[in-house]
This record gives sequence, C-alpha cells and structure tokens, in this order.
Amino acid sequence: MQHLRQYFLGLMAMFLLAGCVTQKKRDESSKLGKLYHDITSKYNRNFNANVLIDETMASLDATYQEDYSKTLPLYPHVDKENPAQVAEPMDQAIEKASVAIAIHRPSHWTDDNYLIIARAQFIKEDFESAEATLRYLTKHYDPKNLAKASSRSRNMNEKLNEREKAEEKKVLQRERTFKIKERKKSVRQNRNQKKKASKARKDRIRQRKAEIKEREKAAKSRSKSRETKTSAPTRQEVAKPKTEAKKNKKGRKPFDENPELPKIKGDPNNYFLKHKPAFQDAQLLLAKTLIERDRFGEADQILRILENNANTFDEIKQELHVVQAHGALSREQDAAAIAPLKAAIEQAKDRQKKAHYAFVLAQVLEQTNQYQEAALAYDQVIKLKPAYQKNFNASLRKLQMQWNTDQLADKDFEKTIKRLIRDDKNEEYRDQLYFALAVKDLKRGNRKEAIANLAESVRSSAGNKVQKAESYYTIATLFFQDENFTDAKYYFDSTLTVMPQHDSRYEDVQTYAKNLEQIAVNLEQIELQDSLIRISNMSDKERKELAAKIKKRLAAQEEAAARAAQPNTDSRTTAISQITRQGGVGANVTNFFAYDDKQVKKGFKEFERKWGNIQLEDDWRRSNRTSFDSDNEEADGTDGEGTDYNVIAPISKTEIEEIFKGVPGSPTELAAANAKIEESLFLLGGLFRSELENEAKSVETLEQLLQRFPETEHALDAYYMLYVSYVDLGNQDRATFYANKINELHPDSEYAKYINDPEYLRNVLTKEEKIAQYYEKAHQLYDGGAYQEAFRHLRDAGNHLQSKHALQSKFSLLSAMCIGRIRGREPYVNALKDLIAKYPDTEEEKRAKEIIRLLGIRFTDTGDGIEEINPDSYFSLDANDKLHIILVALKNASDGKAQNEARIAISNYNKKYHRLDQLKVATIVLDDGNGKKVPLFVIRRFNTREKAIKYYDGVQKNISEFMDDPNSFEIFASSQPNYRKIVQLKSIDLYRTYFVQEYLSN
Repeated sequence: MQHLRQYFLGLMAMFLLAGCVTQKKRDESSKLGKLYHDITSKYNRNFNANVLIDETMASLDATYQEDYSKTLPLYPHVDKENPAQVAEPMDQAIEKASVAIAIHRPSHWTDDNYLIIARAQFIKEDFESAEATLRYLTKHYDPKNLAKASSRSRNMNEKLNEREKAEEKKVLQRERTFKIKERKKSVRQNRNQKKKASKARKDRIRQRKAEIKEREKAAKSRSKSRETKTSAPTRQEVAKPKTEAKKNKKGRKPFDENPELPKIKGDPNNYFLKHKPAFQDAQLLLAKTLIERDRFGEADQILRILENNANTFDEIKQELHVVQAHGALSREQDAAAIAPLKAAIEQAKDRQKKAHYAFVLAQVLEQTNQYQEAALAYDQVIKLKPAYQKNFNASLRKLQMQWNTDQLADKDFEKTIKRLIRDDKNEEYRDQLYFALAVKDLKRGNRKEAIANLAESVRSSAGNKVQKAESYYTIATLFFQDENFTDAKYYFDSTLTVMPQHDSRYEDVQTYAKNLEQIAVNLEQIELQDSLIRISNMSDKERKELAAKIKKRLAAQEEAAARAAQPNTDSRTTAISQITRQGGVGANVTNFFAYDDKQVKKGFKEFERKWGNIQLEDDWRRSNRTSFDSDNEEADGTDGEGTDYNVIAPISKTEIEEIFKGVPGSPTELAAANAKIEESLFLLGGLFRSELENEAKSVETLEQLLQRFPETEHALDAYYMLYVSYVDLGNQDRATFYANKINELHPDSEYAKYINDPEYLRNVLTKEEKIAQYYEKAHQLYDGGAYQEAFRHLRDAGNHLQSKHALQSKFSLLSAMCIGRIRGREPYVNALKDLIAKYPDTEEEKRAKEIIRLLGIRFTDTGDGIEEINPDSYFSLDANDKLHIILVALKNASDGKAQNEARIAISNYNKKYHRLDQLKVATIVLDDGNGKKVPLFVIRRFNTREKAIKYYDGVQKNISEFMDDPNSFEIFASSQPNYRKIVQLKSIDLYRTYFVQEYLSN
C-alpha cells in the first residue's frame, strides 16, 4: 500500500512538472504538458462553466410560461423581458472560460471555451459581443486551417532538426582535427627538447613558458573562430527559462490576434476517439446570432454552407433545420418554415423536442389555413406524449381543426369540450376550454353565448394571464362592435392589467381605453340622470315598492358577503394543513386521515360530487333548509334559493329618503339634471366623431340631443356636425336638410358661409393647411438645430393666425423653446409663463408647467416665490465626452451605517449583474455649507454614454435588488467634466434637471 501511494504521488509530481514546464522547443508544449492542459481545461473550468449555463437554462425553463395563443418560439429564451436576471451566472461562466483560455491555451478545449463565452453572451442577449467572439473563433479555429498549420510546423521542425544535427557533426569533426594536430605538435616539441638538453635549465623553463603561452593564445583564438563559424544554436540555447515562458503564457490575452493554436494530426474530418472541434457549433450559433440582429442573408449563407458540407456532424444537422425554421418565423415567413420544421422533426432524437417542433409545425399549418395537415400534426404531438399542458393544448387544437374542416359537428364539439370542463384534472385549463366554446359561438354568430363563455373563461382563470388577457380583449372587442362603449372601456382597462406590454396589440388597447374614457363618462352620466329623473316622476307607492326591493336586495347582498367570509371547504383544508405543519419537528407521526392533505381533499371532492358545494349549517341534509345565494338570481325576480325581490318588505319613510337622497325633487334640481344630460349628449356627438370616427353614432346622438332639447344652446354646432357627418355618410338629403336649417336660423354664421360658398371653405381649408405646414416646417427646423430660422418661421406664421386658433398654443410653445435656445434662460422662462397665462387648460400649458418644474422654478399663480436655477450655465455634454460614470445620491442617510449598507448593496448588485465590467465604487459627501449633506456614490467607469445608460436602465428594471428601498436614492449618469462641476457646486440639485433634459427626455 505504501509503495502504491509513493507511485501515485510520483505520477502526480510528473503531471505537475509537465504542467509547469510547458516549453519544449520553439514555444511548443510537450505531449505530457498537452495532456495536462486538456484534462485540466475540460474537467475544471470548462465543466463548471457549462454547469452554470445549464443551471441557468433550467431556471429559465422553470419560470417560462408558454403562450399557446401565439406560435410557440423555437428558442423561447431569446427574447427575455429582463436579460439582466441571468447576468450574474453568465458573467461567472465567461470568467471561468476566459481564465481557462489564458492558462491552458495549448489545450484542444480552448475553442470550446470560446464557445462557452459566446453562448453566455447570447443568453445575456449581448448579441454584438457574441458575434465578435464567434467571428474570432471561426477565424482562428477552423479545423482545416489548424491541420495545415500543424503540418507546416512539423515539416519545419524536421528540417530544423536535420540542420542542427549536420552543424553539430561539423563542430565535432573540427574539434577532432584540432586535437590530432595538437598531439602531433606536442610530439615534435618533445623531440626538440631532448636534442637541446644541454642548454641551461633557465632557457628551457623560459622556452617552455613561452610555448605554453603561445598554445593558450592559439587555443583561445581557435575557439573564438569556431564559435563565430557555428550559426545553429544548441538545444540549451533554444530553451527559454521557465519563468519567462510562464510569464509569456500568462501574459497572453484571450482574444490575441496571434494565439498559440493546438496541433492536429491526421485527417481533420475524422474525429474517431479524438476531440471534436467547436467550429461547427460556433457557425450554427453565429447564424442564430445574426438572425437576432436581423441579418438574415448572412445567416442563410452560413446555414447553406453547413447543410452542403458532407462532413457536418449529425447533431449539427439536427439543429440546423431548427435554426432555418427560426429564421423564417423571425421574418414572418410562415410558409418557408414548414419544410425545415418537418426535417427537424424527422431528425430529432429527443422526444420532447420532437413534440415541440411538431406543435410549432401544427400552428404554422393552422396559420396558413392548412387545417387538415394541422390536425395531423397535432395528432403527432399527442402520440409523442409530451407534458400534460402541451398534450392538452394539442388535443384541444386538434378538436378545433376537425371542427373547422367539418369532421366534427357542432354538437359533438361542444359535448367533448364540456366533458373536458367537467374533468377535475383540467381545472386549470377551463379558461381555455370556455374560450374554445366562445370561438365556436362567434363563428356561428351566437354573440350572446360567446360573451357568456368568455365571462366564464375569465372567472375560471387559474393564473394563466395570457388566456385571461385574450378573453378580456375579445369581450372588450365584442362590446365595442356592439357599441356598448361603457362596458368596452372597462374591459379594455381590464385587458391592460394582464396583457404584457410587448404584445403587439397593447398600444391599440391603450388607445381604445383612452378614447373611450370620456365617452364612457358621458354615457354613464346620461344613464344616471335619466334614472334619477325617472324615479322623481314615480308616485309615492311606486317609490315605496322600489325602495323595498332595493332594501331587500341590499340585505341579501350583505348576507351573501357574510356567508362568503365563512370558511369554505378550501379554507378548512388549509386550516388542517396548517395544524399539521404546526406540529413541528417533535410532533408524533399519526395515520389520522384529517392530518393527510391528500385524504382530506379526496374526501371533499367525493362529498361535493354527491352533495354539491353546499352552505355549512345545521341540518344540511334537510330539503327545506332556509338559505339562498344572491349570485344566482333568476329572471323572474328570485334568486337560486327562492328569495323574491318583488315581495314588498316593511320600510320606513326615513329609509326611503336615505335610498333616494340623490333624486332631484325641485324644478331647479330637475333642470340641472336635464342640463347634464344635454351637455353629455352634445359632447358625445363630437367624441364619437373625433375619437372613434363613428359618424353614424355621432348622428344618432346629436339628433337625440335636438329631439330632447330643441332649444339647446348647442343647436348651431349640432346642425353643422350633422351636416358634415351626413356628407361623409353619403346621405345628401339629410345633409341638405341641416344645411337649410343653418341658413334659415343662422344665416350670418361661419357655418353658413362654409356651406354656401365652397371657395370660402376651400380658402379656409387652404389657409389651415398652410398654417399646419408652417408648424411642421418650423418643427423640422427646430429638430435640425436651426433655432433662429425656426423662430422667424413661427413669427411669420403668427401673422396669419387668429387669436383663438386651435394651433396657437402649439405655435406659442415651439416659439418659447426657440427663444430658450436663442436668448437663454430668462426669456425662455418668461415665454413659458406667458403661454401658461394665455392658454390655460391646454396640453401645451401642462407641458410648459412641466418644463418650468424641470428647470427648478417653483411658482404660484401670482408669480411669487420664483427661484431661478439654470443648469445650462453649469453643465454641457460634448461629443468627445465618451467616458461616463454613474452617480447614486442617498436621500436620507447621514449616518455611516446606512451609507455602508448602501455601498454593500451596490457592490453586490455589481457583482451579480456587472461582474466582468470591473466597476469600482467610491464615496464622497456633497456639503453645500447650509447643513445639507448628500452622500454620493461614484461608480466608474463606462467607456461610452450608451453603456452608462444601459446600467441606469438595468437598475430601473431590477431596482429592488439594487437597494431595498427604491425611494431612498436617486441615480444619474454623468460625463467626467459634469461630475467635476457637481463636486465644485457641492450639490446634485442643479444636475437633476439637466440629467432629465439631456439623457431621459432624449
């Protein structure tokens, strides 16, 4: 055992030595060194980085909710709402791969590490960086180029070895010849010495010394001449010191333009028992990256190269068709995605992936109206047995396709859907089932049943916001089409609460909700006042009966609310579960059924199946028990349990007065109610035309106004709007009727001139067009920086404007903005104040007030209390000011503990989301000398303004992770010169306004 341990330690020492002494000759690693680099790179950093990526993808999978109302994405994690959520693990993966490249560059896994970096950048949606990494990888790590380079390197080394051997042989031969000559000379000298033995001893010694000196001198000269003639270095001269080699190796950068590349032997297309290069994976990922950057042509070219290459790996071929389909769907070319999707299904080995591709194919076929083929594709999904949610949706869509192609009758379709609704395991999918019934009803023209099923879909929602938004949106659209604008407005509002902002319909829904706002207000006003007037015209007996019914209904609603507050079956189950959990660690294990959640739920389900969801009360089995449910009121005035609201209950006079306290009683109150109706009808007539472009509804409302209120003060305006609307509707007779009305009753009005003189109207319209063109031209000049010219243009146009012209306020605001650019701050503020005084209750007035507020001026209506602050005189932004920093100002953190906690929070945020940016945080305190001290954290640095703003946006999206209290700090981006100005001023207040104007407003 001891010998085995010694052997193992010796082997480890050899590996460590090989890893440290990586230089063999000419900067080449030894075979043992290469083995060390390969093993360490693969099973250490490369492995850990891949684990990080896989875990991140798994967490994204766990939180991802598929939207079956749209075509499922082939790569669902490409377009994330908040890419910063994966920044921390991806930065860690990039760091590990970068270190592996720097330390183990001779490894065959270096290209895989580059691929890991690109994958992490792609997942972070940093597509620009991902493309740069992949371009580098495909440039330097093409297997064919590596093989050629390796072959050239081997040939060169062989030639160098032969040359070195020949030179070494020559050196040895010269040394041998020199020794022979020296030996012969020595023999000769000995003979001469014997002949001269009679000479004096001193002469011999002197002669010998001279000879020795001569030999030494000759030997040195010959040695120097031999060194100069030998040009080839010895092996000792070739080898570099270990420390120098190590230094060079660690000094290399991951993206060196002349990297040390791995050596490849043999056929570059044969990878049996060899490491497969990442080149083809990089090409495929590069194609995906280019698709995300809307460079579809380049992506198609790469995909064609891979497709036509006979040596493309099988796993790449399988994924290749998926990327082709992804590109076609990204270009909204659904038909072009069908063929690659079929190929992807055929080649896919993983059953879940195959089912996903088949589902997408079915959706594409459905969108291209190939319903029979879509039904077959959905059937293929079902046969592959995917997860239940996908299986359920495939089954549902298959039913719909069969119904669309008349393979399934309406009755059978509805029967099947209702059977699925009754199935308990489909409880969370009932909203989709009811929606399917609604779609069927709509196609058959049964709008009432469709709305009822859509309402059930909303009520049955169990957290599926996508389906809930779809149901809300469909109901709102139906109400809008039916001209039930009040309900439509509220359903559009509800849609906005659950519809994601990236939905293509979101802006339309916002527009509908905004345009219907005033319409709904006026419709409700008319309905309310009509109801109050109708009650005021009732007899005392009718009022008493109505009040009694209202009282009884209110009492029933209160009782229903109290009953709803009682614990139901679900709450009982929850309570039992809580009791079980409260047992704690020391609780005894028991088999009592009531402590088992599953047994309790099973019992409740069996009970409900037999008895229904009944009220908790005594004698619940008795059929004559007294209880009711106000939610099940029948059309005959009774609810589901027999409560009759038509039965007159005892009611006092005080109660009647309390119920009808808002009903108008006096003639003055009745007149006021009618005036509200009159005003609302007139406003609605204009709103239907301006907001909805619904001339027919505008005509109906205005004629109702004239019929109910013949003496209305809005008669002339109503006549003209009716005239114009009828002209637009093509009803010339009715248009002539209202034209005559205007001529008879108001012959001197502007409207009469418009009607009787087409040239007058044309001139007015031409003048209006010119004024509008003046404004557009001035705006273009302002946007282009030609402020002086824009101001002159506005001044010339103002000579043609009437004092009450609709565009006057817009001209005034744009003129004020030009003045601000030309003349400076004080004239700018005066111009804005003048606009506020002249054009109250306009959008421009609101905008002017907002600008003044942003300028730091506080003012009252009397003009008192103005406090001038001019950031433009302090701050500026030059095009050359690329370096930026982030400033974080704490609002209420004077003590050191709060500042320290804030700094730790910022550092943790940077480690999580900006690990590789090497950001540094410094702290200063701005003290204005008046007792106001603001701790300011300086985060530096960012190479461009865009990167600083990207950091700012990331904080806004993940603000709770930046600091616990979002209201405890302010954050700004600043250039270096502006930061120095802030420090000089010792205040952030001036810069706040400048930041909003220069960074956020743009």
